[in-house]
Order: sequence, then C-alpha cells, then structure tokens
Amino acid sequence: RYYISMKDEKGNWHLFVFDTKNGMWHEEDDTQAMMFTSCDGTLWWIDEPTKKLVCRESDSLTMEGKFDWHVETGNLGLDIPENKYISNLLIRANLEEGTSIKIEVQYEHGAWEKKIEYGRAGLRSFNVPVAPHRHDHLKMRISGNGGCKIYSISKHLTQGSEVMW
Repeated sequence: RYYISMKDEKGNWHLFVFDTKNGMWHEEDDTQAMMFTSCDGTLWWIDEPTKKLVCRESDSLTMEGKFDWHVETGNLGLDIPENKYISNLLIRANLEEGTSIKIEVQYEHGAWEKKIEYGRAGLRSFNVPVAPHRHDHLKMRISGNGGCKIYSISKHLTQGSEVMW
C-alpha cells in the first residue's frame, strides 16, 4: 500500500491509500501526516498537529507514549588556535512537561562523564561545564525520556596562556 496525506483547496486534510494489489485509491480519514514509515507491516507517521508518533494497527490508532532516547555528537575538537580552549558547551532546548535529560561528555576514548541532569519543562539553555583536559577532542551525549527539541549546541571559548616548551 502507498499512503499520502494531502490538503485540498479548502484547507481540509485527507489520507489517501493506494492499494497496489487491486490498483485502487481509497480515502481513509483526515489525517495530517508530516512523514510516514513502516516497520514489520505497521504504518507509523508523525501527526502534524500534535508532533506525536502514531501507528495504525488494523483499524485502531495508538499514540506513542514517552520513550528513552539519546543523541551523540561526533568529535568536537579541543585544539583551538590563539591559546583558546572550550570552557563550557551551551545547549538550547525545549523540554515537554515530564521530560528529563542527562548530558555526558567523553574525552577521546575514555569513559562517559555525567555533567548535568535536568527535568524542568520549557525552553531553556543548559550550561555544560567542560574542564580543560589535555585531549584532542570530546564527544557529547544527550539522553532523556520524553519530548525534547534541541535548537542549538555552541562552544564557549576562553583565552588561555601560552605554553612554553
């Protein structure tokens, strides 16, 4: 089956399904989907008005509840010209009610170090202290449970002294 969610000239949404076996289109309902995917024969989509993940199992709809998630950056270089170093990372994020997040860093290939945990809803900036280490790079991992939208991650640089060899 092929699914498509479209808006008509009056602004009303419609979910159409093309049955490839019978070569026929069917109108299902007024679903407004941002994007679709399928897994093991189950159709999943992001519902545009609520921004929630929804699945269709036969004729019933199921809204997905809170779930554990994480995102991990690639290598963030610590070697910066003019004797500067990263003193902290600033993360701008919006947390849904009941969401908690944890921010960890890993220097080169060492162990993950927990820096902060946070659980207050709303749009916030998180200051993640990064102690100066003699390493080439670090990675950052943000994990949580519940809805979170990350807007930006930036490095805060501090001027260091010259190293005399």
